Amino acid sequence: MICGMRAMCRKRCVGFSLVEILCVIGIMIALMGMLFPVFASAKRSAKAVQCLSNVRSIGLADLIYCGDNDDRFPYSSDDWSKTFSALHGADADLVKNLPLYSDTLAPYVKSKSIFESPLDSGMAVTDFGGMVYRRTPSLFKSVGSSYLYFVPAGLKLSGSSEFLSKLPLFMSAGGHWQCSCSAMVYGETSPLSDPDKAGYKYSISFGDGHAKRLSYAQWDTLTRSKWE
Repeated sequence: MICGMRAMCRKRCVGFSLVEILCVIGIMIALMGMLFPVFASAKRSAKAVQCLSNVRSIGLADLIYCGDNDDRFPYSSDDWSKTFSALHGADADLVKNLPLYSDTLAPYVKSKSIFESPLDSGMAVTDFGGMVYRRTPSLFKSVGSSYLYFVPAGLKLSGSSEFLSKLPLFMSAGGHWQCSCSAMVYGETSPLSDPDKAGYKYSISFGDGHAKRLSYAQWDTLTRSKWE
């Protein structure tokens, strides 16, 4: 009888104490707190890679289109350019009535999903004389593409292979998508001096078909030196 009671006591003493359990839980919470930012960053990086892959695929579809249309870029527009068509001066009415480039290139892609960036969190901008451009919950769900098109390319531009290699043709609409910014800074094309844009990145496909990611500073320098 006594031996049996001792055996039962030993079994009861094998478990963890409340303090030990709380210590383990505390350590696990601390580890999760350190790892979650790492996981979030890795997830964002993976989405950025997919975004770049998408815009590269759009660029390749564009080259196939050019092959079928006398080496001309799509005679098309995007929703942003249609909304702010006045910025195109004498071509304003023309740009406003052009078809969306995503519709023009649809026969040249396997799936329209390449027009959707996994980073697409929509846009909400007040700019150009107080006009509001709001496309939520995502640009793709609102207008069919997460990417912008350099409309003048389809209207009148042509050039050498060197020129095309520096011509940003398609680009992710929101530079804030690839950083931890919660929302777009007032006016996506406001001065470079805005410190909130330091983390902005764009996935860009060029006229010769290659694609890469550029920071806001790199994109701003490229476009200003190219078109000013």
